[in-house]
Amino acid sequence: MSDETPVDPYCEAWPGYDSVVPINAETSPDPRFYIKFSVEYIYPQDDYDVDDDVADFEQLREAPSRDIEREVCEPCHRLTDESTSWAAISDILTALEVPLDNQAFMIHRISACAREMASAPSNVGRKLLPMHVSIGVVVLDCDRDDAVPFKAVPARESSIEAVEKVKVLDSGDCAVCLEGLEVGCEAARMPCSHLYHGGCIRRWLRLLRKFLFSSLMEFLH
Repeated sequence: MSDETPVDPYCEAWPGYDSVVPINAETSPDPRFYIKFSVEYIYPQDDYDVDDDVADFEQLREAPSRDIEREVCEPCHRLTDESTSWAAISDILTALEVPLDNQAFMIHRISACAREMASAPSNVGRKLLPMHVSIGVVVLDCDRDDAVPFKAVPARESSIEAVEKVKVLDSGDCAVCLEGLEVGCEAARMPCSHLYHGGCIRRWLRLLRKFLFSSLMEFLH
């Protein structure tokens, strides 16, 4: 892990240069995003304490990491339409082995970038819109199994309702809606330690469960 790598999971999305798109990239009648993902996976040691804010930075600085790059091509409407963007982007992130409880704020940033690019006057009429997405995730032992590929498992309703509730001690933003969390209010906390409005994370988990179930049914048929 480099000294510049943030401690928390991160995601940045921005319009890419035209050079991102290969010369031989296929075109289609409908506009599409050509997205280059750069992902860093950080693997802390067994004694890493996710709740220790003082020690975690030094532990993660020394942690081994793995970097990959992937290119994805998606129809513009799938990433800009509110009815499809969350499921479509979650599908991509899941394929990149991003833990589900890290995905909400990443989906927000990617979809926001996609909508801004699609509505830009300079992009009118273009068939391929290049985008670059940089992601970093901390992978705990409970998130991975070297012998078994990452798989998304839909949360049960009982698990959704049983999300840990904590009191907000420092001001911050909900990782789903990106609006503020007031100090002293009750919030929901996922294993990644991000805080959410209870209603936001429950809606997100139910949406994700519905999407994963639909994908399974399509696969079986």
